[in-house]
Amino acid sequence: MKRPFTVIGNCQAPVIAQNLLACPAFAAHHELIPFPGVHLLHPLDRETLAAEIAKADLVLFQTVVDRGLYAPFDSESLATLCAHAELVRIPNVYFDGYTPQVFAIGGLQGPIAELHDAGLLFGFLRDWSWEEALDRTFAPDALSADYCRARWDTSLRLLAEREEQYDVVGPVAGFIAEHGRRELLMHHYNHPSAAVMEQIQQSLLAHLGFGGEDRAAAKGVAGTSFAPHPSVQVALSLDFVEPAGFLVPHNKPLATEDYVRRAFEVFAAADREQLTKAMERPIPRDISDELSDGDGGTSLISGLKGCWAGRSS
Repeated sequence: MKRPFTVIGNCQAPVIAQNLLACPAFAAHHELIPFPGVHLLHPLDRETLAAEIAKADLVLFQTVVDRGLYAPFDSESLATLCAHAELVRIPNVYFDGYTPQVFAIGGLQGPIAELHDAGLLFGFLRDWSWEEALDRTFAPDALSADYCRARWDTSLRLLAEREEQYDVVGPVAGFIAEHGRRELLMHHYNHPSAAVMEQIQQSLLAHLGFGGEDRAAAKGVAGTSFAPHPSVQVALSLDFVEPAGFLVPHNKPLATEDYVRRAFEVFAAADREQLTKAMERPIPRDISDELSDGDGGTSLISGLKGCWAGRSS
């Protein structure tokens, strides 16, 4: 009889599960209990899904700290739900060094789901035209080199601290630090590339006793990708050149001009108070300070210290 296993977490979790099953030796001894990702859970499905997850003998899980929002699949509740199982804490790869301007506005669907560009929102609220926003926010010097480097270093440090704090199997902060300027390792802040996911695949297989076994290549988290802004590419001296374009869900290409124009259409139809409040959050406020520098704004990276510090789930 195969050993039932599951992987609990965000959009990375189902991909990690499939990457493990890409090892024939692991697949021969394990059967997956599918988990859709905590962000996709429907309240009416939780009881049924919890009963299935409770059958797992091996539970790999990312740290999920919001019990009120995700119970019983937050890390604390999971320890009770799966008390009989082998529990293995795995990385939650959250790194925005390539995309310091990208953030989410819950409930506001834009050209790329609920992900938005803080620089474009800044321009919209200052009554720029979309053409002006395109020219100004995508200029090679739009964000200063100091800002981009500080955001890269801070995001990398926070990732390493979370991995150490939770003692995960398969940490990847060191891998990103070593290779992240030679190849694109994140499609956006929580969509790792195949290279990052391969590091996790190898570590987990070794931890579970399948190191050295044949396996198919790992897959990355696909669906949505942001190319690093030109100013980010310049500031970080990236050894690769990404096209100045975007990929939206389902990998449908979207040119930068179309992305900016559509983003402005979404902003124009949205509640302006909601947009103004969104700019008060750490990342947009930080971008606002940076883009305002020399134009009546405040100091560089004023909001950096707290950026993403609580995003361990």
